[in-house]
Amino acid sequence: MKSPSSPSRASDVSRLHTASTALLVLVAAALIFGVFSASPASAAHTTRIVAGPAGVPATVDPGGKVQCTVQAVDSETRDMKYKWEATGGTFNDATANNPIWTAPANATDEAVTFTIKVSVTTAAKGLESILGAPVATGEFVQTVNPGVAAAAPVDLQVQPDWIVLSLDQANDFMLMEPAADRQCVACAVV
Repeated sequence: MKSPSSPSRASDVSRLHTASTALLVLVAAALIFGVFSASPASAAHTTRIVAGPAGVPATVDPGGKVQCTVQAVDSETRDMKYKWEATGGTFNDATANNPIWTAPANATDEAVTFTIKVSVTTAAKGLESILGAPVATGEFVQTVNPGVAAAAPVDLQVQPDWIVLSLDQANDFMLMEPAADRQCVACAVV
């Protein structure tokens, strides 16, 4: 029988002390970095969409503007982050909660649809920085009427005696004859 002061017993006590210290350090780190919390809501942290997403108006002409909306809630009332995407067209700010979407050209004879998607999340906290914060997603379909979006003037020809400036509509142009002060002295829409 070994005595309590034998090297084997001292080694066991030392290992137990090291394991206890390591566990204490892990628990302290978890508390510091937010893995555990006194709040029961953090155990089931969620972000969800409660209204939308939607676009108004539901149908637009090419180049038309659509107000996109979504309303989301976070179980821990954290600040929301938004990411909007579409199968066509552009956003004025794809990270805003309610951006404006501009419809693309539609050169077909029929209305076309575009899918607009939004992802809503929050800043990661604790283990979420490794596993990812909760994400809520939604989408809607936006209709764009047939036609081509109006284009800005696209052609400017400058000659010593005249200037031709193309306008938005087909076959319209402005003929300007420059004067010495560079003002239009005889302008005509042809």
